[in-house]
Amino acid sequence: MKTFFKFLIKMLLALSLLPFTFLLLPFFTISAQSNRHTASQQKPAQPAQSPATESQQAAQAPSSTPDTRTAEALYQEARTYAVKKFNEFVRTHVAYNPQLEQQVYQEQREMAAHHAALLAARGNLKGEDFYFLGLLYSLANRDDETLVAFQRFLAEHPASPNEHAQEARMIVTSLLSKRSRLEEAEKVLAEYLASEPRRMGQLFRMQSEMADAYMSAKNMNRALELGQEAFDSIKKFEPKTADERRVLNDGLDSAAAFLIDTFLALNRRDDAIKVLQEISGIALALPSADIYKKATRALRGLGQSVDNIKAVSIPAVHSATAPEIIAVKWIDQRPVKLSDLRGQVVLLDFWAPWCGPCVRTFPQLKAWHTKYKSKGLVILGLTHFQDASEAAGHAMTNDESLSFLQQFKRQYSLPYGIAIADGGANDETYGVSSIPSTFLIDRRGQIRYIAIGTSEAENARLTKLIEQLLAEQAQ
Repeated sequence: MKTFFKFLIKMLLALSLLPFTFLLLPFFTISAQSNRHTASQQKPAQPAQSPATESQQAAQAPSSTPDTRTAEALYQEARTYAVKKFNEFVRTHVAYNPQLEQQVYQEQREMAAHHAALLAARGNLKGEDFYFLGLLYSLANRDDETLVAFQRFLAEHPASPNEHAQEARMIVTSLLSKRSRLEEAEKVLAEYLASEPRRMGQLFRMQSEMADAYMSAKNMNRALELGQEAFDSIKKFEPKTADERRVLNDGLDSAAAFLIDTFLALNRRDDAIKVLQEISGIALALPSADIYKKATRALRGLGQSVDNIKAVSIPAVHSATAPEIIAVKWIDQRPVKLSDLRGQVVLLDFWAPWCGPCVRTFPQLKAWHTKYKSKGLVILGLTHFQDASEAAGHAMTNDESLSFLQQFKRQYSLPYGIAIADGGANDETYGVSSIPSTFLIDRRGQIRYIAIGTSEAENARLTKLIEQLLAEQAQ
């Protein structure tokens, strides 16, 4: 049964970013790996009981005592409301309930709106007060008031090299773009570029939303210019957290898709192919199975080969070699790091015992192991304890899951080693949200190919590439 724990972890990560990170990505979405949840014993939610805290009730109740808290304090209370509630649900073992989740978000919006009204009614706001007022309105989904508050804030900081001013410019540009007020948005974008600090994630959002607005306005030339600038900005973004990594992946995906669609609409097929080849190479370097799958599928659709895609490095890629995998248990394999396997060709198979297509790949994996092991091929299967519980249909301890996976491996006579993770860290690192996913790593430790799913054509392609990589010499 899904619990609120993953919501809590994700929200805590997001709260460690900028105060308005929820504007940069779907704030409280669950990562793709949460679909591999652990069945667990949780008590059911109590849908009839409101989870409003005493502080929220007190904030909304009439009082003869004026609330003199600072604008920042009012915003921080609203901002952290949901994460506190989810923390309470985790602590009291409340099962995940989508209605209860939405109820919490609604209460957070209501608190933000209440605090914004309280702040605006004071009438003596100045400076940073308007910044936090804008954030409160934004959290309450009150876009018109958000725009006015941030414009008032920026009027007092016309050329300020200020973190808050830059954040406000980003939000104002977004809201102006949505309203097709593009001349005003251009001016704010210019002010952002003329000031400091410049954040690639913020710049990407401004450029991409303006590009969308220009596309809607049929101004293809300016849309293409901004689309290219957005793609260049997101390629320079260096994530520091798992949430920021998702911002990078989503941004690369959307920026490349915008450019490709625009080039194809302008009958510039060769330019579209160049972008697809570049984003495929970036996906190899990151790595990201999801982006690679989309890009290479589009390349094939345009009649292009994907057999010789080269990795393309960007600032987010700190190593030319494949990231290390994390495992807490191994089956028929001594604990090993990928760096220990330099000089050999490595095939990583992301799989789960409940996954039918994964099971259908076993005969081919066994055939590759038999034919190529002596020539330097190492196959490692990667799965989760949680996948064992899901396959069994009930909650299991890690020891029980290990026994289940050992029996499963014997049942299918898998001759290669299995690495077991306790969570989705490997999926996050390798950008895997669908399985089976296969990563082919050369003798130097570099990812050379990613396959998602299984088919006779894909197996033939992998066979050819395995033989090619085995023939190469390690350097």
